[in-house]
Amino acid sequence: MLEYLELAEDLNATAILCVYSGLTSGISYPPEEMGEFIESALNAIEYTIGDTSTTWGAVRAANGHPDPFPLPYVEIGNEDYFSNTYNERYPLFYDAIMARYPQITIIGADYADSRPMPVRDDHYYVALGGFPQRHHLYDDWPRNGSKVFIGEYATRDGDYSYTGELVSAHLGAAIEDASFMISMERNSDLIIMASYAPLFSNINDLRWTPNGIYYDGLLSYATPAWWVQHLFSTKRGNIYIPAHFDGNTDTFFYSAALNTATQTIVIKVVNNGDAAVNVDADLMGVCSTQGGKVTVLTGGRFDENSIEQPMKISPSETMFTTTTSTFTFNAEAYSLTIFEIQLRENSCTTVSPTDSPTDSTTDSTTDSPTDSGVADYRPSYFQVLVYAMFLFGATFMGVS
Repeated sequence: MLEYLELAEDLNATAILCVYSGLTSGISYPPEEMGEFIESALNAIEYTIGDTSTTWGAVRAANGHPDPFPLPYVEIGNEDYFSNTYNERYPLFYDAIMARYPQITIIGADYADSRPMPVRDDHYYVALGGFPQRHHLYDDWPRNGSKVFIGEYATRDGDYSYTGELVSAHLGAAIEDASFMISMERNSDLIIMASYAPLFSNINDLRWTPNGIYYDGLLSYATPAWWVQHLFSTKRGNIYIPAHFDGNTDTFFYSAALNTATQTIVIKVVNNGDAAVNVDADLMGVCSTQGGKVTVLTGGRFDENSIEQPMKISPSETMFTTTTSTFTFNAEAYSLTIFEIQLRENSCTTVSPTDSPTDSTTDSTTDSPTDSGVADYRPSYFQVLVYAMFLFGATFMGVS
């Protein structure tokens, strides 16, 4: 546990503590036998955030880390939808944790209505085609219930019965992951966090595939899926901008966002088709820009990296020299393309995110953690509509 917490600390990542909820291989303990598991959960939390005057905080200090770790979230269980008793077990843990640590946000591992569930953990391991089909899954999801943490997800091209067969971590799977992540950005008022799984695997001890990073005793390499995660987490905005595409939306996915800190428009385009797409883009309301850069991840659909060829599939970055508000680009087959376009000050716009009108009848702006790899928050629909029409809306018009 200490290694996990220190890894998160070193990576500047948010650690989520998942506590055992009394379910093993589909068999759950009865409520009257939950006591020792609840106590174990409370001890783990105390080990993480307790000061050195506490029993388990002192143990952590003796292990070499006297300062408490941050712990904003605790998840009760893991994939508890494999049982029909979660609604009985969940409140026992919820009440005990809230009584001692009311500042912690609880994540549920399945649906339960016996107590509030601030965040619910959804998992998706899908075959090729699974994430494009789920691209609009959360668009009409109720906004008055639990927030969503997509705690495990990956495209698995094979081993659909989970027999242990090795599954290739190829580019095609990663591009389909990206199509789903586009949806996460669009729904970042609801989906507050996401984590690709699993992250690490020793190539000499493969127990689950695919993974994000493979290694042996000396070397390591990142899979195309890891590159997708890296690009989404490092190239993002904090205000989502509606975009439109006149073309085949079954294989072409896109998002646009503004990074207000850098005044940069970030446009992500995923082409999951077997042919390139020629796209005409129009940044409505912007007369000119300072250009920027464009990053592309592409290759053969079933290409993958290896110890021998660790960078076979890796992103390339070039300067984007176009400074007009309209431009044309070619989205390669099986590709992720990311534009980072620097706005020019006073480029035909007078509206800013801080002075644009609001509508009291619409949903309010919702903050979400910046560690999720998606937009930090999503303004109300009326605000976005104003931006789209008058400031820097993005429109895509293209055909294959």
